[in-house]
Amino acid sequence: MVLVTPRLATLKALDTGISQAGVVPESTELLAPGCGLSDPAAAGAVNGTGGFLYDGGTVCFSPPGSTAGLLARTYDGGLTVLGSTAFLNNGGLADPGHAALALRTLGNSEDLVWYLPGLGDAAAAEPTQTLDDLAPDWVAFLGPWLIFVTVLAIVWRGAASARSCLNHSPWWSRQ
Repeated sequence: MVLVTPRLATLKALDTGISQAGVVPESTELLAPGCGLSDPAAAGAVNGTGGFLYDGGTVCFSPPGSTAGLLARTYDGGLTVLGSTAFLNNGGLADPGHAALALRTLGNSEDLVWYLPGLGDAAAAEPTQTLDDLAPDWVAFLGPWLIFVTVLAIVWRGAASARSCLNHSPWWSRQ
C-alpha cells in the first residue's frame, strides 16, 4: 500500500510506526535517497520542495541533519508513505527522479487501485467534534471568570465616574 501525504489521524489509525515529522526546509533543493531501498536508489535525487517528512521504518530522501524523510517504508514493506504529491502530478513529473520514483513505487504490482477519499467515506457513526470537545477543560472556568472581571471593571469605572461628577459643580450652576 502506498499513501501520499497522509495526515496524523490516518497514520495513527493504521498503527504502522510511521509518523509525521514536519516539512522539508525551503532551502533544500535536491534530496539524495540515502537509504538501502532499490526504488529510491534507482530514482536518484528528487526535489523535496514543499514536501512533508515522515519518520519510522526505513526512511529515504532526508534533508541534511534530519532522521525523517520524504519516503518512509515499514520494515516489512507493506506500507510506503510518500511525502509529496509532486511525485505523482503532471507538474512535478519532469523534476529529477520524480517519474522514476512514481513508476517504481506504484508499479511493483500487476494491480493498481487509485483511491481518493471523499466526504462520503467518513463513517456516519463518527460524531463531529465541537468547539467544546476541542477546548481544554480549564476553558469552562474562563467564561464565568471573564464575566465577573468585566462586571467588577464596570462597577469600578462607574464609581470613579460618579465620584468625579460629585466633585464638580454642574454646568448650569457655573457663572
